[in-house]
Amino acid sequence: MSRIRQVSVVDPYELIDADIDEEYAAAQEGQMEGQTDRFVVDSLTKAAWAVRKMQSAQERINERMDLVQKQIEGLQEWARAANTDDHNTLLYMEQLLLPYTLEQVQAAGGRKKSITVPGARLGFTAQQPDFQRDDDLLIAWAMENGMREELVQTKMTLRWAELKKMCRQVGGHMIAPTGEILPSLTSPHG
Repeated sequence: MSRIRQVSVVDPYELIDADIDEEYAAAQEGQMEGQTDRFVVDSLTKAAWAVRKMQSAQERINERMDLVQKQIEGLQEWARAANTDDHNTLLYMEQLLLPYTLEQVQAAGGRKKSITVPGARLGFTAQQPDFQRDDDLLIAWAMENGMREELVQTKMTLRWAELKKMCRQVGGHMIAPTGEILPSLTSPHG
């Protein structure tokens, strides 16, 4: 009994693509040499070839972007880990300096809000609390309490679709129903 030792699978497009690849390469080479003939997609076979080339290029782009994203994530993780000790040092040193700085500022009798040490100026800044808020509820509260003008900002926006319905296009301009050319509107298609 005979057995098949090796089965080779042939891509059905390989032979077709090889011919079209040659034709495409020759056209590209001819253009580089100043010839005006260029490759033309003029058949279903060539269109399918062009689509396969596009898919292949997109796959390579996606692979590279995935690699880049993985590298970025790896570097970000490395930076987080590497920075942990330094962040801890910053917090610890700040806690060590706090009592000394406070003592020196208070010793000045309120005339100073900071002190100077070699290489830095140490001081205190008032820090506003970071409130978590729901703007929709606060807007409703302001409206109910008659504070709309003081607290609620109204943003004016143009209803472009409605304006386009009212006007007509002549050349690269929009003409209002009054016959005026609308200002600052130009069409890239002239």
